[in-house]
Amino acid sequence: MSDYCTLAVANPFQSPVLYVPETTSTMITARKLAEEGYPSGTIIRTDRQTAGKGRMPLRSWESPVRESLLCTIILRMPMPTGFTLRVGLAVAQTIDTFLPSAFTTKIKWPNDILSWSFNPKHADQSGKKIAGILCEAEGSFGSPHSILYAGVGINLFQTRFPSTISHKATSIALLNQTPPSCDAVMERYLHFLHESLDVASWQESISEKLVYRGETILFQAGDPEHKTDIEGIIEGIGPSGELIVSPTEQSKSKAEEVGIRCDDTGLLHLWSGEIPYPE
Repeated sequence: MSDYCTLAVANPFQSPVLYVPETTSTMITARKLAEEGYPSGTIIRTDRQTAGKGRMPLRSWESPVRESLLCTIILRMPMPTGFTLRVGLAVAQTIDTFLPSAFTTKIKWPNDILSWSFNPKHADQSGKKIAGILCEAEGSFGSPHSILYAGVGINLFQTRFPSTISHKATSIALLNQTPPSCDAVMERYLHFLHESLDVASWQESISEKLVYRGETILFQAGDPEHKTDIEGIIEGIGPSGELIVSPTEQSKSKAEEVGIRCDDTGLLHLWSGEIPYPE
């Protein structure tokens, strides 16, 4: 306990809220805390990660010191259906709390949160990544002894980004001139996460926030090394959290070539891959 400070942040999981100024990644630290026996609902926050992890092995999560909310929560429970998306819903709802009325958030399947505005005058800050999620698990699927880890990075105080990502990244500070504190954001996140893990209507709530729903998109199925481009209309989220796409005839054939087949209604249920950001 001596390595960590305990924060005065309300936690509906009734577990410690810990802080360390710097760590390799909060995901790695959370795993160590779990090994030490910390209870379900324990969350660790840091100001700086020296080895932040992204969803893919070659991707990292980089953030200047004290400009993002960087945290991971330990959950000792069987994995709920759509776990990563439920965490994403909680993050999106959290950010919505602190945005002006001209903005909201959208969920970019599977694990990014985007800023969004229907007002053309805010187009320069719409559709940009404002948060990311990384979920990992220990134990077999459905086991009551599973340990889940939900890592979150929310862009909070950044007022500029490197030129390589400035076209696709934003922060709460760029949308709200008086951004909240990290602790205030984390407290709201814990509130919404506690709710989203139990809510029965998670699928509908996520589908409502799903970016590009009803639009034709290019989806890169599979992993980055063996991706298959699929064009089609996003229909929503399936019962297990998969992305449902109505493919073009050409894409249907391409999907079948790599073993992805349509259901009886002609829809694809996609379990891995991503919608690429515009360059």
